[in-house]
Amino acid sequence: NNDPADVVNTVDGIGDALHPNFEDGEGDVPTIKKNSKLAKYIIYCGQRQSPFGMADNNIANDFQTSTGSQVGDSIIGAVPIVGDLFGALQEEEVLLNYGYVSGEACVIDNKKPALNAIYDDWGNNKEYQRFIEDQRLAENEGLVETSAVTAFLEEYYKEHPIDNSYEGILARRSGLTKDQVIATLDTMEFIAWQAGYDPSDYAPYVPEVQEEEHVALEETEDYGNLAIIPHLFFEEKRQKNFAV
Repeated sequence: NNDPADVVNTVDGIGDALHPNFEDGEGDVPTIKKNSKLAKYIIYCGQRQSPFGMADNNIANDFQTSTGSQVGDSIIGAVPIVGDLFGALQEEEVLLNYGYVSGEACVIDNKKPALNAIYDDWGNNKEYQRFIEDQRLAENEGLVETSAVTAFLEEYYKEHPIDNSYEGILARRSGLTKDQVIATLDTMEFIAWQAGYDPSDYAPYVPEVQEEEHVALEETEDYGNLAIIPHLFFEEKRQKNFAV
């Protein structure tokens, strides 16, 4: 029975100065801030297609930090100490957000870990869920032209286009990356081929023997500078012994 405006205020109050859920602005429809807890709940819980309780490698990859420059990242990776530190930061970012990777942060009675977890427990997530429901209802009833959630997702998918290829769909639903899906499909195809392989109609492989080429020299009286080597015959002088 809460008023939708009260829900907006509650969700706004859940954020803090460092991690606000809404952008500063004017208007009846709030603007959801990128990388906020509300944004993560919408993307990694509401848009998730892989099973809850299973680690989603695609979500884990989203938390891999980068400098935003391919050249910069390659330089960092080439320096052993800096590269190791950079890798450690990436792993820490994944661990801090592991509730989204496994789906634990999205379910009822989710308990927030004691050590610096940067996702909310169910007490706050249920407010996010109610906010999303209110926004969908307001848009469907024509109270707003575009809800805050729809506007946020439209911008998100402009930067992260959906891969609707066969491998891309399998990746989203399985929690594997597209590269892992391709490698798995290739392995399954090889296993299926190997299981059905029947060599009974095949003869042993015999390499093709190439005939030697012989070059015939035409007889001519004009030898030019060609040196003629006479035929030499050596008579056998060794004594031959025969056992009788």
